[in-house]
Amino acid sequence: MKFNFYVLYILFAVFTFVFSEKAHAQMPAVQWGTYYGDNVGDFGNSVATDKDGNVYIAGHTRSLSNIATAGAQWPNPTINPDASIFCGFLVKFNSSGIRQWATYIPEEVNDIACDENGNIYLTGKSNNSSLINIATTGSHQTSNGGEEDAFLMKLSPSGGLLWATYYGGSKNDFGNSIAVDYNGDIYIAGTTISDMGIATGGTHKSVKTDALGKLFFLAKFNSSGVRQWGTYYGDETTSEDFNDNNEAYSINVATDINRNVYICGTTESMLGIATPGSHRSSKINGSGPNRDVFVAKLNSSGDRIWGTYYGGEEDDWAGHIVCDLAGDIYFSGITQSLSGIATPGTQQPGFLPGTPTLPFNMMLVKFAPNFIGSNASRSWGTYYGRKSGITGFSTSRGMSGGLAVDPSGFIYLAGANGANGGAGNFGDYDATLSKFEPTSGRSKADTSVGTGNIFDFGAAVAIDPAGNVFLVGSTRSVTDIATPDGFQQQLNNNVAITGVTDAFLIKFKNADTTVYFKDLHLQPTGFCLGDTFRIPYGVTHPFKPGNVFTVQLYNTTGFVDIGSHPSSDSGSIFCTIPDPFPLSNPLKIRIIASDPDDTTVVNALSDTVSAMPEFDLIGDTVICQGTRANFTIIPTSGTGLRFLWAGPMGFTDNIAMTGVDNPAPDNTGFYVATVSAGGCKARDSIFLRVKPRPEEPLIAVDSTVCQGDTLFLRAFSSMPTAGYHWNGPNNLSQGSAIPETYVLNMPIEGTGLYYVAAGIDDCYSDTVSAYVRVKPVPRTTFISTNNICEGDTLRIWPVTNATDSIFEWWGPNGFHSFDTNVVLANIPYESRGNYVLAAGIDGCVGFAGVDVEIKPKPKFMATSNSPVYEGDKLRLDVADERFSGATYKWLGPDSFRRENERNPERDSVDPDRHTGNYHVTATLNGCEYVGITNVIIYRLNYDELFLYPIPNNGNFKVKGTMRVNMPINVEIVNTANQLVGKDMIYPQRRRFYEEYWLEDNLANGQYYFRAKINGKWKVVPFTIVK
Repeated sequence: MKFNFYVLYILFAVFTFVFSEKAHAQMPAVQWGTYYGDNVGDFGNSVATDKDGNVYIAGHTRSLSNIATAGAQWPNPTINPDASIFCGFLVKFNSSGIRQWATYIPEEVNDIACDENGNIYLTGKSNNSSLINIATTGSHQTSNGGEEDAFLMKLSPSGGLLWATYYGGSKNDFGNSIAVDYNGDIYIAGTTISDMGIATGGTHKSVKTDALGKLFFLAKFNSSGVRQWGTYYGDETTSEDFNDNNEAYSINVATDINRNVYICGTTESMLGIATPGSHRSSKINGSGPNRDVFVAKLNSSGDRIWGTYYGGEEDDWAGHIVCDLAGDIYFSGITQSLSGIATPGTQQPGFLPGTPTLPFNMMLVKFAPNFIGSNASRSWGTYYGRKSGITGFSTSRGMSGGLAVDPSGFIYLAGANGANGGAGNFGDYDATLSKFEPTSGRSKADTSVGTGNIFDFGAAVAIDPAGNVFLVGSTRSVTDIATPDGFQQQLNNNVAITGVTDAFLIKFKNADTTVYFKDLHLQPTGFCLGDTFRIPYGVTHPFKPGNVFTVQLYNTTGFVDIGSHPSSDSGSIFCTIPDPFPLSNPLKIRIIASDPDDTTVVNALSDTVSAMPEFDLIGDTVICQGTRANFTIIPTSGTGLRFLWAGPMGFTDNIAMTGVDNPAPDNTGFYVATVSAGGCKARDSIFLRVKPRPEEPLIAVDSTVCQGDTLFLRAFSSMPTAGYHWNGPNNLSQGSAIPETYVLNMPIEGTGLYYVAAGIDDCYSDTVSAYVRVKPVPRTTFISTNNICEGDTLRIWPVTNATDSIFEWWGPNGFHSFDTNVVLANIPYESRGNYVLAAGIDGCVGFAGVDVEIKPKPKFMATSNSPVYEGDKLRLDVADERFSGATYKWLGPDSFRRENERNPERDSVDPDRHTGNYHVTATLNGCEYVGITNVIIYRLNYDELFLYPIPNNGNFKVKGTMRVNMPINVEIVNTANQLVGKDMIYPQRRRFYEEYWLEDNLANGQYYFRAKINGKWKVVPFTIVK
């Protein structure tokens, strides 16, 4: 579908081919044809179609007008008009030949391709005379890297530039060929001298060792223009010599349905090309060093799968390469070799000699994938035509025209014939188009176009989904090119200029009534028992009424109908794979039409029918962020299984046991496992929840703490709901739902690192730590004198392991001291109780305490009935006793001693012997208290009488003593000596005491109390006052 070499038009003529016989069958009829260009020089070199039947042509031009449409991306030439070099152009026609738009391209275009969405991709080489920089902002390479660079450009279906990039290093780099795979990835191939800016690491050949050597290159870009990888191919003598005519465009690229990449080129190299076990793993040289074709297959990651030489003992030149939907590979070229090219039974198994100066034949070769090994095997090869005629170009080099494969698998080859050759040629060189049968390598039909001038060349061919064929090239013919309804019907825009070339485009309409698969590459190739699906199809022309389309799976042993649809036009067919299925694999699929009958189209892909595989799926369902998640497929049935995983955040893998390293919460979701066997896919999924894991918390703890104190542990997470877990010395393992926790009564063993992790839902952060030193507290006790009595001396002193401690004492009754040893004399009873000692060192204080018992003394007041008179009874007693239970011992004058008596008595005291201090000792719980009372004993020398109180209210007392104990007569008289009252007193032990209450009717006034003691009256006057 494309032609990838650029050469002056005279060189095209040198390397066109000649058919050895007339047309074998009638080609499709021309539907329309057009010239394209002005009157300076225009060359069509590549063509592509999209899925809607539009056709795009690209090429080179020197014309300054009649190329671009108004409003195009580049409506004017973008090169210096005096530079005598070419500018590129791109034109879009619809299926009826009506131009949609056209634009200049600022660089020289060598190839074109379309993707599934109708976007257009171009490659070629940059032009130093271009007036603009084509690279878009943010592209892979935004400026020319050196002398001349390759370029890659993407335009929309309406012709607008989407992105563009240069590609190359500091030396010459040419973009020769371009291909787009079914995933929308783009591959460009070319030649390079640059040792930088081309290859990436990990590919087939990432380093160029000879700065002046020439290599092929292959690069892959995604649809956004981001390079995926790049690789060199060959060694430094691989590609053709670069020269002033820029003839070194001898590499082409193609992709297959499985996204493998194929390159085809011409090489002189003995190294770096072929792989062991390939079709031909070493180069054959004839009489001297010669050129051979090579073909290589790489996977979509840039790793070479195999490579092979192709050719014989003389020079062989590579042309184009294409793939069909079965993965078969076709490539073309020209050859001088008499062997190593063709196989028996093909269109031309032998070489047809030409003139001595131009002894070239065309060649066409088919390779089929060898699924037993990694290499491809040749299916067939054929010479085609003979080159003779013009002399003088024996050293020139070139390639054949383009290749394309139609929906039925037929191969179309474009080129040119010469004056001595083939069918239907009317001028010196006519453009040609040939059709080959895919299984035999024999030509089915051929035709030629152009007449009346020296030069017509078929450069490239493309085929649309309906099987219509488009031929593009360059011509000087004034007839047999354009049709009356063509867009441009005259050569050189109807300007009579000899030797000036125009591009041309011709559409050959598929005249057969045929049915074909639509979007064949999107159809399944592996079926499962019981599968149901629809297969879309198209027709080139309506079938007869009553026609039925039937889809069949078949092999050499038979066929099975899997669906049918009565229709005469395009549509889709509902299909079902029966269970059980009677045929064995491999299978092919075809559509059969009933009217006209025997109209079939075969899908070239190899199909299979398989049972659905079965498996169990196990794996993690809940994990913490950062912890690897593991998943495992355990097959329970099926062989030859293939595995595919897909999950969140672009997760993919193709092995049974897989996992997600360092997952984050964004990795939460369903992980889908697909197990394939023979194209059958069973799916299951497992839901993984990745719980968030907090970041490391901030930690705040006391760096030092005293033994026995409380250690407070604090941590702070950026996640407010986080909890915490602590680990530390002395087997600490402690959780906390809040930022602060504590450890009571810290031991010395608590010194060390304390670790904390923040956690949410049992997912914990990495730990952070802080060091804590537990300072020792002095171990202190003290000794005191005990069992002391009130008033004794209390002595207390410390016993400690830290002699340099500072001491402080507290105790009852306001006691406080900083002395080391404490002496408390005359201790009161109120000082009993708990005494506390604080011993401090390095900021840490140890406490000790003891209860000091102070036994109370039995305090009291010693009393007596003193003073007494001689002969009286002395009574001793204890008053104001503070505690009960004491025992008493009395001592006094004249050897007085009484024990265990609280209130003893002494009869008939004598003033001389019994007067003095009486001592009483009270003993309680071993504590003694001594009381003293002084006893006075009066001697009785006279009689006495006392009355009191005076005055009184008629109530008074009378006491007295007498020397002789005898009764006393008492009289009370008034001032008139009238008797108011009388009484008789009987003294006891010469003492008397009486109390009187006179009648209430006595008047206030003076009265007399008269007592006759020892025969004499004693009178005491008193006054009554009421």
